[in-house]
Amino acid sequence: YFNDSKKLETTSGGVTITGALTGNVTGDLTGNADTASAVAADNISAGDAAINLTTTSGNITIDAQGNDTDIIFKGTDGGSDLEMLRLDASAVGRADFSGGVTSQQYFWMKTDDGVALYAGASFEIQLHHVHNTGFKLKNNGTGTPAVELQFVDSNEAIGSDGTNLKLTSGGNEIT
Repeated sequence: YFNDSKKLETTSGGVTITGALTGNVTGDLTGNADTASAVAADNISAGDAAINLTTTSGNITIDAQGNDTDIIFKGTDGGSDLEMLRLDASAVGRADFSGGVTSQQYFWMKTDDGVALYAGASFEIQLHHVHNTGFKLKNNGTGTPAVELQFVDSNEAIGSDGTNLKLTSGGNEIT
C-alpha cells in the first residue's frame, strides 16, 4: 500500500502491480501494458536503441535506426538458423528472399521499362519490357542459343543467336 492505495498484491496466480514498475531485473520480465508508443528495443542482444517498433492508426512500423542498416527476418529450420528475408535499405528497400518467392497472384513493377522477370539458376534469363513495343527476352548466361522461346519443347521454338532469328518446327531449324 502507498497512500492507502493497493500497489502490490500476491495471489495464487502471481503478482498484481498497480502503477509503474521500475528497477533492475536479472532474468526474464514479462507483462502487459495498457498503453505504448514508440518502443526502443535496447540491449535485446546488442544495440543502442537501434530499432523502433511503433503503431499508428493500425499500421505497424519497424524502423532500423542506424545508418545504412537492413531489416532481417530469420528463422530456424532443422536446428539451423537461416536468413529468410532481408530488406536492404541501401538498395532503396529491395527485398532479398533467400529461398525465392511464391505467389498465388503475380508481380509487377510501377516503373516503365523495368525488368519484368528473372529466371535460371543465376538469373541469366531476363524478360524486359520495352516501352511502346513489347517484351525483349535476354540471356546473360553462356547458353546456346542466346535466347529461345519454346512451345511444348525445343522441337517447336523461336530463338536468336544474337544476329539471326531461328525458327524451329518439327525439330527442323529454319533460318
